[in-house]
Amino acid sequence: MRALLCLLVVALGTAAPALAEDERPSGPVGLRTQGTLRELFLDVTLFDARALDRPLLDVRWAMANTWNEPMSVARGAARMNQLLDEEADSLTLQARAPWSWLLDLPVRLPGSERPLGARLSTAVEARVMYHWGGWSDRPIEAWHALTGAFNYQREKFPRNELFLDQEDTGGRLFLITHPTLAFGDLVLRNAALLAEGSPGAHGLASWGLSLRLDLKLPTGSLARASGSGGFDQGLALQGTAQLADSLTLHGQLGLSHLGPVAADTRVRNSDWLRFLELSLEWDAGPFTALLEDRLVSAIMDDQDTGPGSVSWQRQNFGGNDGYLSSGMYATFRAHNQFSFAARWWRLTLWLSEDFTPGSNVHATIPWEYESNAPDVVIGLGYSQKM
Repeated sequence: MRALLCLLVVALGTAAPALAEDERPSGPVGLRTQGTLRELFLDVTLFDARALDRPLLDVRWAMANTWNEPMSVARGAARMNQLLDEEADSLTLQARAPWSWLLDLPVRLPGSERPLGARLSTAVEARVMYHWGGWSDRPIEAWHALTGAFNYQREKFPRNELFLDQEDTGGRLFLITHPTLAFGDLVLRNAALLAEGSPGAHGLASWGLSLRLDLKLPTGSLARASGSGGFDQGLALQGTAQLADSLTLHGQLGLSHLGPVAADTRVRNSDWLRFLELSLEWDAGPFTALLEDRLVSAIMDDQDTGPGSVSWQRQNFGGNDGYLSSGMYATFRAHNQFSFAARWWRLTLWLSEDFTPGSNVHATIPWEYESNAPDVVIGLGYSQKM
């Protein structure tokens, strides 16, 4: 995986300076919320809500470090055990094109002067993942030491280890203790332009409003932690507005329906996933800076599948530090992800951190919490208009 990344940087980076101005990619980074459990399900990523003028190829590598110490939760006689410790490297390929590229649909509808074929687009996305111990544990611990941040008891466990285990009295999601290569689910991402404004800066519409409909096909493997084994569907309303010639705001509000995991476990995934995202894009000449915030609801349902409404309760171990270092927040609560990105020609580099406003009675800061799944994400992407 590291060799592939080096080849990607060298081959693509050397070609970047020769690009013409109109070939520079724009729009939000379009990041998903990574992490061992969330990678199993569909995540509707953010697009520029304005019409896509020609096909776009996007290749990206990302590294996500997940850390949750051993945790046990119970409800009556039922019990679930979890330990998530890994670095997951992924390589994602996405090809997106307007329907007019293949189909002539001259029908015109209110909201835009464009023919229908130019208002519709579809992206096909495939991903390969590598679960391993990685290299990122020590840099993360060094950062925690430098800033005085809580280290989540990482120092009590071996560095750069791989151990992914979630099982309960009903069954097991996965058990991975050796480096594992896995192909993820295939995703179809469809966008329909509903309305747009008059031409603005850079020849783009001053604003746009689109409807997204995404579908995840179960081509991944639950045992290899690369797919849930079920079909997921996502619906979102996305908007883009040029606030100034060099400043553009993107956003989305949506809902996904998640199919059940292909295992007879007592702890089940949530049926519905709600998400809200904002992206601010600042064009500074040859460079573009982006700041993005993505809030997604809990990935697992804290209610048992049996009758009654009592939620799963963590078995007390290690006091407050043990609670904060466990997977309770990553498993049963919402996740907020801040991302900072810089784009240079066809290349985009980003860093994502988790920071979720909400009640946290176990910490010295009681109004925010961190899930550590993932603790940090670093990525590099390459985009090219065709």
